[in-house]
Amino acid sequence: MKIGFLLLILFAFATSCKYFNTEKISSEEFLEEELKSIKWNEVDTYPNFPNCEESLEKIEQKTCFETTLITHFHNQLLQKDLISTGAILDTVVMTLKVSNNGKITLTEIAGDSITFAKLPHLKLWLQESVITLPLTQAALKRGIPVNTQFTLPLVLKTE
Repeated sequence: MKIGFLLLILFAFATSCKYFNTEKISSEEFLEEELKSIKWNEVDTYPNFPNCEESLEKIEQKTCFETTLITHFHNQLLQKDLISTGAILDTVVMTLKVSNNGKITLTEIAGDSITFAKLPHLKLWLQESVITLPLTQAALKRGIPVNTQFTLPLVLKTE
């Protein structure tokens, strides 16, 4: 009986050690796995204007950012003399870049050439509007400020 009990304890010690072994992975493998898990096309928090609360959920942050941009451009264009030689119904698409330090720049303005012919100062007015935007807090990815790019459509309608 003592021999059977001794064999049982010896068997338990011999087989249980494999359960305590942990697999070690190298730092390169760990980094590779982390890089695969990151969604590179998404940010953790959107750029933030002073009038938007930082505590908002991600979707609310995006909505506040876009609403602030649209309102700003709308108000700036209302101050201009928008006189065209004919009716306009067009969408002008602006591409805006928010740098990792919060500066907003206009990288592209796309639209119908007829619209720009009818409103020759439109591009200049939009560029001036970007300059007057308030500074933002940059978007964050894993706690690090990152560059982001947004496309903002502006619908122009005159009669």
